[in-house]
Amino acid sequence: MEVETNSAALIVDNPQMPSSLPELEKLSMIEPENASKTPKVVTPSISPLKSPISPRKFKLGMIINSSSTVDGHISSIAKPSSSCSLLDLVVLDTKEREGESMKTWLKTNNISATDTEIHWGEDGLQQLLASDIEAVYIIVPADFQKECVMRSLEAGKHVLLNDPVSTSFADFKDQQKCAKQHGKFIQFSTMFVHQYNVRRFIDRVLCDEGFGEILKIHCHVRLCYDDLDRVGVKMPLGESDGSIRVIGRYCVLVSALFFSRMGILAHSAQVKSMELGRKGEVSSAKCVVKFTKGRELEFDVGYTSHASRQSIDLLAENKTAQMKDFIIEHPDRLATYRVYDKAPSSSGTMEIVRGEAIDVAGGPPEQFMMWRRFAELATSLDKQGGWDHTEQTAECRELANVALQTKRILIALAMSIDNSFEEVIIDDIDYQ
Repeated sequence: MEVETNSAALIVDNPQMPSSLPELEKLSMIEPENASKTPKVVTPSISPLKSPISPRKFKLGMIINSSSTVDGHISSIAKPSSSCSLLDLVVLDTKEREGESMKTWLKTNNISATDTEIHWGEDGLQQLLASDIEAVYIIVPADFQKECVMRSLEAGKHVLLNDPVSTSFADFKDQQKCAKQHGKFIQFSTMFVHQYNVRRFIDRVLCDEGFGEILKIHCHVRLCYDDLDRVGVKMPLGESDGSIRVIGRYCVLVSALFFSRMGILAHSAQVKSMELGRKGEVSSAKCVVKFTKGRELEFDVGYTSHASRQSIDLLAENKTAQMKDFIIEHPDRLATYRVYDKAPSSSGTMEIVRGEAIDVAGGPPEQFMMWRRFAELATSLDKQGGWDHTEQTAECRELANVALQTKRILIALAMSIDNSFEEVIIDDIDYQ
């Protein structure tokens, strides 16, 4: 049953949903709860424990290729609420020294040449790696990405990557291994985008003892072409801009994050059906991802010329929790969750008998929360001296495992298309 509302998030009483939420400042730092133990996987505590102490100003460096670099998160670094300070910027293309293009780029991205030291080419990269910055944001072409990442980690810097598409699964596993060896944190920026509202939704469901075990997650998304720039895609669409990669990754990421907190991991992935657009891109698709312990994600995603619609439903035996606007935030950053209770009808079918909507004030903009959370998690590793298995570093391990699962599931879905929609088994992830 589909319930239409104007709210940002909903919770339905069928197969899953939780309750109250912490205060705004604590919400951005909620730690998950210890779930059932799975070999090699330690999940964080669900209860809202105190998060790692955030530094007043986290010392950040950045590596870009040229002034053609486009990234919507850069301009927010200069805001006090980001908890970060951009001290060093490396531009690999030394030709950018001449002309006005780099000056224009700096102004567009709210970067002050007075506060940020600009370095050029290989010499500049060496200077950045030898500096006392704590982390590096890397935005370079795929050909240079792995080298920049590995050198940064080996130099004792935490790493944030802006492009999960250009990183192969094998490369990311190597990078995770290197990060662990050097006691550093590496993650994709997409792992932090949209987390604020989604984390509140997840924590609410998991903390509600009366909700029951979540058996299934269902996502339905139709994204308007006019909104594509809000998920990092430019028109016209290309073959690599399919709806599974662009929209489905959010469904996969949220589900992997949710199930990981219960010690449940990805098992297989399959594309059930799809349609292609003019450029050969996947314009719409229906997919199924199976997890351990019989859990399952079903998602139906696609592009549309009409208004965007997005919903995620967590289904338990007698309840359903629903959230809207889980990919693109509500314009007012509102969050409304709805929970519905279900009971057997006289005909034997399950019907909704009551529902509850919970409105929560919106939090800080997601672009600020991304930098803040990255700084907090990187600092938590530094305080612990590396990747130990304590509660203080549990969320770092959780996000590492979710990132590995997300990338591997998307690869499996691509393989399913190439193999006539066959189910593809996922059994090659080395969990942290």
